[in-house]
Amino acid sequence: MSLNSNEIPNSIQIKFFGQKTILSDFQIDSRKVKQNSVFVALEGTQVDGHKFIEKAFQSGASTCVVSENWFNENGQNFLGKNFMVGKTSLSALQELAKIYRSQLTTKIIGLTGSNGKTTTKDLLFEVLSQKFKTYKTPGNFNNHIGLPLAILGIPKETEIAVIEMGANHVGEIAELCEIAQPEFGLITNVGRSHIGEFGSEENILKAKTELFRWLDKCSGKAFVNSDDLRLIDLSPENPITYGIKRKPNFLGIVHKLSTSSTPIFSVNNSKEIHLKTFGEHNIFNSLSAFAVGREFGISEEKIISVLENFDGVSGRFGIKKINGVNFIDDSYNSNPESTFAGLETLSKFPSGKKIAVLGEMLELGEFSQELHAEVGRKAKELKIDLVLTFGKNAKFIAENFNGFHFDSKEKLVKKLREEVSEGDFVLVKGSRGMKMEEVINQMQNKEN
Repeated sequence: MSLNSNEIPNSIQIKFFGQKTILSDFQIDSRKVKQNSVFVALEGTQVDGHKFIEKAFQSGASTCVVSENWFNENGQNFLGKNFMVGKTSLSALQELAKIYRSQLTTKIIGLTGSNGKTTTKDLLFEVLSQKFKTYKTPGNFNNHIGLPLAILGIPKETEIAVIEMGANHVGEIAELCEIAQPEFGLITNVGRSHIGEFGSEENILKAKTELFRWLDKCSGKAFVNSDDLRLIDLSPENPITYGIKRKPNFLGIVHKLSTSSTPIFSVNNSKEIHLKTFGEHNIFNSLSAFAVGREFGISEEKIISVLENFDGVSGRFGIKKINGVNFIDDSYNSNPESTFAGLETLSKFPSGKKIAVLGEMLELGEFSQELHAEVGRKAKELKIDLVLTFGKNAKFIAENFNGFHFDSKEKLVKKLREEVSEGDFVLVKGSRGMKMEEVINQMQNKEN
């Protein structure tokens, strides 16, 4: 992207001081600043980005985005330098993103949900790229800091952008919609992710459907998983529906698993679609991409080709074979619903012992003990052969399964090596903070 400083009106929210310049390559890490970057000096709880302004200019920054208080106290020490000033540096960043968004002709699809956001984002990008110049949120830039950066990264020639929206409190999605101004929206599902912050399932539903309320206000179009009646009830008028139950616009008809245990399904009267990715949950991700693609005029043939060639996302249910053992790497993140889905898929592999290596699910607050216990009971119900756990509250999974709990990954790996055999399937999953991919890394290193 590029935003001319002359195009930014001085207002109560934001003011520009300096010489005319082009604003591009917004960075919040001074170590990533290069020639003509814009450095945003965010004030964090542990580090204040204003301390790195001199370094940013030395690295070639054209402009620094700063708080009003800092500028009033320190601006005179940087005569001849360019500054974008807001009440806070974050509010200035958000205002810049709003201004830039207002200049774009890009159609924006807002995407949120408790599970499957990143996989769905990537599928939508691949499908829409068959016909349009398409952009997607980079990485996990989906919160009050990341989303403005994602918007500011949209090339002006982009026709459609898929913008991911995350939240851990009521009101956050509404604020993100004010910045991104989506004309289309999709909520993958509503589960209990971050319930510790939200306080209740009702608040999670209220927060996620803020996207629908935005679309209703601006006469936008919603893509809705019709299997969730709560989403149907709260969706704007005339949604485009998809699901495997009832009578949606795009009905997924689930067939048997392939010989490699990946899903086979069809949509309405389409030919069979053979996915490379594992788990029934990926049928829903694929159905949403099918619905969006057809709404934007992409042929069934092209959509099906994308779905059948999609390899998935790193750390999200990919299989790695180590010494003949099949490790299902779902270590990127975890919450109750995604863990249930992982266990369901694990239980359906036709041969070998089924082992679940589960790290703690974080951000569950007062509900943590019971939700971990629920996972243990689910694993027992599905007849998983062995459960090994790591992390404080993960012990309740083990206790409700009669599994084994460990206070270190090294001890867990030692037990896993004793139990695992060629042909077995091992699901490795946990919240991002648990870094459960280290279990797979240690299994690859025989010296541990």
